[in-house]
Amino acid sequence: MQHPVAAVYLCHLLPPPITSWLWWLMPPQRPAMAPPQRVGRFAGSRGRGGRPPNAQPAAPAADTLLVNPEGTPREHAAAAALDIHTGSTAGGCGCSDGPPAGGSSPLDTAPAAAGGCCGGGGGGGGDRAAAAPPPPSPAAAAAAAATDVVVAKPRAEATPARRSGAPVQRAGGVPAAIAEDPDLLAAMGALPANYSFEVPKTVWRIRQAGATTVALQMPEGLLRYAGIIGDILRAFAGVTDILVLGDVTYGACCVDDMTASCLGATFLVHYGHSCLVPVTACAIPALYVFVHIGFDPSHLMACLVDTFPPTARLALTATIQFVDTVHALGPALREAFPDSPPLTPQAKPLSPGELLGCTAPPLGASALDALVYVGDGRFHLESAMIANPGLRAYRYDPYAKTWTEEVYDHPRMRAERRAAIAAAATAGHWGVIQGTLGRQGSPAIIRRLTDALSAAGRSMVVVLLAELSLPKLRRLTAGGGIQAWVQVACPRLSIDWGEGFASLGVPLLTPYEAYVAVGRVAWREVYPMDFYAKGGGEWSNYWVDPEKEAAAARLKAERRAMRKASRRAIEEVKVVEAADSDGGSRGGEGGRADVETSRPGGEGGGGGAVRPADVGRADASAAATEL
Repeated sequence: MQHPVAAVYLCHLLPPPITSWLWWLMPPQRPAMAPPQRVGRFAGSRGRGGRPPNAQPAAPAADTLLVNPEGTPREHAAAAALDIHTGSTAGGCGCSDGPPAGGSSPLDTAPAAAGGCCGGGGGGGGDRAAAAPPPPSPAAAAAAAATDVVVAKPRAEATPARRSGAPVQRAGGVPAAIAEDPDLLAAMGALPANYSFEVPKTVWRIRQAGATTVALQMPEGLLRYAGIIGDILRAFAGVTDILVLGDVTYGACCVDDMTASCLGATFLVHYGHSCLVPVTACAIPALYVFVHIGFDPSHLMACLVDTFPPTARLALTATIQFVDTVHALGPALREAFPDSPPLTPQAKPLSPGELLGCTAPPLGASALDALVYVGDGRFHLESAMIANPGLRAYRYDPYAKTWTEEVYDHPRMRAERRAAIAAAATAGHWGVIQGTLGRQGSPAIIRRLTDALSAAGRSMVVVLLAELSLPKLRRLTAGGGIQAWVQVACPRLSIDWGEGFASLGVPLLTPYEAYVAVGRVAWREVYPMDFYAKGGGEWSNYWVDPEKEAAAARLKAERRAMRKASRRAIEEVKVVEAADSDGGSRGGEGGRADVETSRPGGEGGGGGAVRPADVGRADASAAATEL
């Protein structure tokens, strides 16, 4: 199958132009090994590497190629053979209502269905929405039987009731004519079966929007599939031009709706990350596709049962690609750990169990025995370890099938960050970096930060950068007389690599550390990882001024009271009218005469009969009108 793309633009915001090329995406081929994912300087693993002896994975198919969505391909020989099957995807959206920030959900609670910021359903629009997932392979079934592991079946999707004459729709609202289109399903066969690109839902949403120029944005490891998806959208969604945004995409904070709009796109599809920036705030209509990755969880289950006693209190987390599988393990884990079923903690607006590299919920070391993370690499796990320094952490890599206990050098990290804060505390001239890679640099945080620096008597200059590099910062530091830098892009750049910028001779802080340096907030022994959490500090994206929040709460309460009083007045009017109507029908002329009062003019007087019902109606109507 050929995959030509009529118009593929790999665009960039700022120089150097070497980061962008105009190239043709060819049919996906087995790539050369990419550099491994970055690991923080405070990382460490110990103890429990490899597989439990009682849970050997099945051998892979000869043509199996596992691809890390963050950019690291894994050859099938090194991947230790995931038993790949097609799993149903819930397409969860953490922006929907759920447990409170920092809370947790029962493990078997599926992520909230997309329909808030993501707009539209989730699972029913998955790649294999029309077909039931095949059963595990015989080898996987044998391994599960040998270890007494119960592998939860994919959650059945609820089918909404069909109105008479309405078109048939599958879960997520995707019409059956799209979800069951045999030509579309055949075209989707060129994509990995266990990667949920939600093609039917994407086709449906683009048709709804009437978009003809669509931009696709993906992390490095998924770019190889852009050509296939582009061809499918051109063939089935009425798209004439496909724009592939080729700048590096670290996360949903890099969603580049601005560039897509400037290039003429009328719809954006962002792959591989959850919806941090609501689609209602995007410059053009947008859709987030999480790209859930299905894998056989029996080996993960065996690792959990082999490591922890039945009384263990666990919290299970993952990147968004594996959250569905974590939730699907709920029934098996409730059986294996009956005393305290594992939880999936949530930091809104993320989905239950989801972690970001800069956002993780505080869990409380005394309430849990261990934190379990499903994903490759440590970047996301480290955010949870930083936010919960007293909690033991374990990592399961679904690609390599490895199970390890992870450690983090908290004392060293805190010492380095406090030293940087102390060096910046006496700085008089600051450089404030606003990240321009997608939506990384929040203008609201920049405004609050510059206001705080001005209030502390510090001068500053704001610099816009897509990528932080040591040579560029060195030139800016020397030329501008900068004595301290604070960057509003990714907090982990300072936490992980702040010491790497030591040759600048000035510290590189996060927004939280800048607030500590100018005395706005106190240092916290537990470093906050709440950059995208609702309820986070003044340095976070969703922070709300307490005074404004209190004023808004008062206004909301007043409006609620007014609506309640209005409803009460309307009900009183209805009661009076009902009583009046009932009394008139029973009493006839005599009844009306009994309630009438004498008119001051006698028979020829100008006044009319006044009834108590009229008085009550008038009072209630006046009250409702006043409200």
